Amino acid sequence: MIKIRKATPEDLHLIISISNDELGQGYFEDISKIIADNYSHILVADYNEKEIVGFIYFYTWATQFEGNSVQSGFKQQGAVLKTMAVSAKYQNKGYGSQLLKHAIDSIKNQEIKNITGVAWKNPKGQTNVEHPLLKLGFKKEREIENFWYKDSVEKEFDCPICGNPCLCTAEIYQLHLD
Repeated sequence: MIKIRKATPEDLHLIISISNDELGQGYFEDISKIIADNYSHILVADYNEKEIVGFIYFYTWATQFEGNSVQSGFKQQGAVLKTMAVSAKYQNKGYGSQLLKHAIDSIKNQEIKNITGVAWKNPKGQTNVEHPLLKLGFKKEREIENFWYKDSVEKEFDCPICGNPCLCTAEIYQLHLD
C-alpha cells in the first residue's frame, strides 16, 4: 500500500539516494534548503510506511503587481513540477502518477490555476514522465535542448544516461486548471 505524504527531514537521505540513482549523482544535493522553504514542497511515496519509493518536488510562486499601472492590485501565481523520481524496482506501477495527482491537488488547494511540468528527454528520445503528465491533462509546450548541460558541469552531477556533461533535453508541459 502506498501512502503519499509530505517529506520530513528524516526522509532526506532516502530522497537523495533515489535522486542519485534515477537522476544522477549529485543532482539533488541542496534538499535541506528546499524543505525549509515555504514555497517549495516535496511529497514522498511511502510503501507500507516502511520504504520511500519515490518523490516529487514542486514549488509555487506569486507576483503581486503594485503601483499605478493597469496591472495594479492583480496577482499572478503558478506552480512548477520540478523533479520527480521513483526507484527503478517500483517504476511502471502507477506510483509516479499518484505523486503527480497529489501534487496537483495540493496546488489546487492553493487556488493556483497554472502548472508547469518539466520532463527529461534523454539523447535516445525517451522522456521520463511524459506519459503521466499527458494522462493528467498536461500539454507539451516546447523543448529546450541540452537544458542541464551547464548545471551538470558547474555542479558536477552525473546524468545516469549521459554522464557529465548532461545532454538531455527539457520538455516543458502546461496544465491550466479551472
